[in-house]
Parts: sequence; structure tokens; C-alpha cells
Amino acid sequence: MRGPGGYGPRYPVLLRVPHRRREASLLDALAGVPTAMPVATGLHDEHPAGPAWTLTTDPGLRRSLHDLPSDRGPHNISTNPDRYIDPDDH
Repeated sequence: MRGPGGYGPRYPVLLRVPHRRREASLLDALAGVPTAMPVATGLHDEHPAGPAWTLTTDPGLRRSLHDLPSDRGPHNISTNPDRYIDPDDH
């Protein structure tokens, strides 16, 4: 696994499950597991844009999709050629 200066984006991995019991088991299984990307779980019956996501690193809090951590990666054309450049950033 690369450090923060790695090679590409780190968008959250979203795992949706049908029941709260299954989500609790998944969160238990992923507790303490280092991942290159943030991992969040959610329930099928919750709207995905609302506060439906629980980060495996912070299982006590539900977050909205836009509140999940995300990193577009380094500004390096050779290692991250498809990086989105926001026109307002210039």
C-alpha cells in the first residue's frame, strides 16, 4: 500500500447490505483492517444520498454520501492521468 503521495484517487468503497445485523457483522469483520480507500457500509432501505453510510473506521456515526472522505489523488499526469481538475481551482 502506498502512502498519501501514492498513485491515484482514493474514493470511498461503498458496501450496501439488506439488514442491520449483516451490517454489524461486516463492520466487526472490517474493524482494524487497513484499507487504501475509505470503506463505508449502508442499508438497502436507506436513501444512499442521505445519512445512510457508516465508515468502518468510525462505526458510531452515520454520514451522508457527500460527507464521506474522498481524495482525487496527486496532480501528477504520469501516475494519475485521469484526475479531475476542477476549473474553479485555477
